[in-house]
Amino acid sequence: FGVRLAQALAFKGDIARTRGWVARSRRLLDEADVDCVERGYLEHLAGMCRIFTDGDIVAARTAFARAIELGEKFRDRELLTFARIAEGRCLIYLGEISDGLALLDEAMVSVEAREIPPMAVGDAYCTVIDACHELFDLRRCEQWSDSFGRWCDAQEGLVLYRGNCLLHRAELMMLHGSWSDAVTVTQKACALLAEPISPLTLGGAYYVKG
Repeated sequence: FGVRLAQALAFKGDIARTRGWVARSRRLLDEADVDCVERGYLEHLAGMCRIFTDGDIVAARTAFARAIELGEKFRDRELLTFARIAEGRCLIYLGEISDGLALLDEAMVSVEAREIPPMAVGDAYCTVIDACHELFDLRRCEQWSDSFGRWCDAQEGLVLYRGNCLLHRAELMMLHGSWSDAVTVTQKACALLAEPISPLTLGGAYYVKG
């Protein structure tokens, strides 16, 4: 319970409470002397907190590497996917771009093979596409955005990630000069991202629309 609550809080950007639940969950596992896959998820969350609180990429990468070790030990595909994407982004920030992209590509194999739950699929797509966007790797942006779009279209009733998907489509349309189409798609993205509200992504959508 503590791990999932920390993940939900991190998704909302509530880092202080995320750190609190990570610390409590670790203490409970230590007191019970339990060796389990949840420790890997806590390492992943701890790494994310290091990035958002003090920007310590080196320390975050160490935490993500430990998460990968635990994911391999317990054969947890979801944890491995999240941790590989996170370490890949750290490597990119540290200037090891080729190695970082290799980890992202490897993680996306599990995503496209649907080896992980839908919530994890959407999160993985968004994170990897953001990484490609930061590098201005247009080829990868287009490939993963197209794959993301097909996945979203196949998920009836999906709301949480559909706005993100439309935003990525609009960004690519804008880059290709299809500005009118991009405005139309961005308007749909804004409507979806406003309820339930996703402040950071909604801000990005209005930026693209502008």
